[in-house]
Parts: sequence; C-alpha cells; structure tokens
Amino acid sequence: MRLFFGALDDEEPPMPEKILVVDDDRIALGNLCQFLNEEGYEVEYAADGLQALRLLEENTFHLVLSDIFMPKMDGFRLLDHVRSRFANTPIILMTADFTLGAPAALYRRADDYLVKPLDLEKLLHKVRAVLDEHKRYSYFENDSAPRTKKSNRRRF
Repeated sequence: MRLFFGALDDEEPPMPEKILVVDDDRIALGNLCQFLNEEGYEVEYAADGLQALRLLEENTFHLVLSDIFMPKMDGFRLLDHVRSRFANTPIILMTADFTLGAPAALYRRADDYLVKPLDLEKLLHKVRAVLDEHKRYSYFENDSAPRTKKSNRRRF
C-alpha cells in the first residue's frame, strides 16, 4: 500500500493566478505581461483605468498591478473603484514619481507600490507576497466581505 500526501496523479494542476496589468506605456505593458507570463501567471492587460474596470466586471483577478499616472482614469481612481466594488482584490500601484505616488498609494489603501523603472526581481517578490497574504486572509474571510485592517497591512 502506498501512502502519500498531495494531489492524486489524475488531478488537474491548480490554475495559475490571474493578474490584470494596467499601464498606458505599451512597451512597459508588453514587457511586464511577458515577464509575469513567463513566471507562470495568467495575465490580461488594459491601457487605462476605464478599460481595466470593464475587464474587472467581466473576469475575476487575483491581483491588479496598475500604473498611477494614465489618461482617462488614473491609478488612484481605479484603486478607489477596486476598493469599493471588488474589495478583496489586492492592488499594487506603480509610479515613476516616488515622492508623490508612493505615499498617496499607501494612504489610499493600495496593498503595495513599486517605483519605476521596475526591478523585476523586486516586482516578483512583491507580487508573490501580496498574493500569499491575500490567500492567507481570504481563507478566513468571505470574499464578498469588505477588507479588514488586518488584511490590508502595508509593506515597506
């Protein structure tokens, strides 16, 4: 008799986590999507906040990774919409202007922030950390319930 812990041989592997990347810089957007895809994530993208909101209405995402300064709808307004309508969807904001963007991102309840130009290893570390934290707390919380302060900790 063989005892083991883990998935049965005929079980399907878990689905990859789905990330929505939002940036108006098409080159940066393409590079970021390719990198995350190569790391095993399922990635969709939007060029602005309005397009991102449409995608959020139609799909479920494990994480939103958004630039702050974009036309039509900036990352701060997108963050406000995500918090009000998809409360348990974590969001990381990216900015080239650390002094203006980073403190405001945390004040407005982003899960984390990144400063451009992006360090891909740091990006990957933060994506994994935010997704892991979300999994840990969503196990105890109802996904439709608003976030608690405990599940919205900041990282520095």
